[in-house]
Amino acid sequence: MHTQLTADQVASYREQGFLVIDRFLDATELEEWRAAVDEAVAERADTRVPHRRDRPDAVAALPAEQRAGYEYYDKVFTQKLFLWRSSERVRRLVLDGDLARIAAELEGVDAVRIWQDQALIKEPWGHPTAFHIDGPIFAFDTPHCVSFWVALDDATPHNGCLAYIPGSHSEQSMRNASIGNDLGALFRENPQWADTPPVFCPVPAGGAVIHNGFIAHGAGANMTPHRRRAMSVVFMADGATFDRDDGATWAGSWTWTRDQRERYHRGDRLDDDEFFPLVYSRSAP
Repeated sequence: MHTQLTADQVASYREQGFLVIDRFLDATELEEWRAAVDEAVAERADTRVPHRRDRPDAVAALPAEQRAGYEYYDKVFTQKLFLWRSSERVRRLVLDGDLARIAAELEGVDAVRIWQDQALIKEPWGHPTAFHIDGPIFAFDTPHCVSFWVALDDATPHNGCLAYIPGSHSEQSMRNASIGNDLGALFRENPQWADTPPVFCPVPAGGAVIHNGFIAHGAGANMTPHRRRAMSVVFMADGATFDRDDGATWAGSWTWTRDQRERYHRGDRLDDDEFFPLVYSRSAP
């Protein structure tokens, strides 16, 4: 794994909001990431999170407009979250101290915890991912949030590589848009970015794109007959607190266990090592 950053790379990340590392994993590591993620995704079957099953009947009962949104989203990518909680192989990969140390170094913080991981697989002919911001979706109060997007297949403009609005992270905008069929909805919420050309970031298999949680980004459609697999790992600065009014009513609460939903309220520190392990601390021996 590419674990040493140069001063120029750190400076570029902080200015642009993202960093591309073409050879992040070596060949052996890439094969292990592929095998571990493929195995964990297959074991999860049709369940997105480990503690509950998706319910097609519940989606079918929704009003037509809302149901159409779900159906569109399902064709954006195959998504499996918190694989580290159900797969020991994935756990060893994403709770890697070097990975977390890079996140802390890029953000200039002393310690980080994992927020989530997720496999993001664009199936053949999959829909584009509309421009959006991760930060307003994540339910914590820190701007120091880092996503590693590790390509398990070559990511190209033809199959949905990531694209960024450079520097947009500096505004820490909370005006977001959903990942739906309106690619430009985010720019009506944030018109100051509408004329900024996005930077496309193709990477070979084993490459990674690392980005701040508040950068505007999206991905194109998969215009090929092959899957485009990627694995994402998100870290947050230690000391972050829950920033929603109630864990039980938060829009993203479906990704949490019942225990989490009942436990967390606005202002509570997200420091439970069962759910949010401390992966790196500069002061640790």
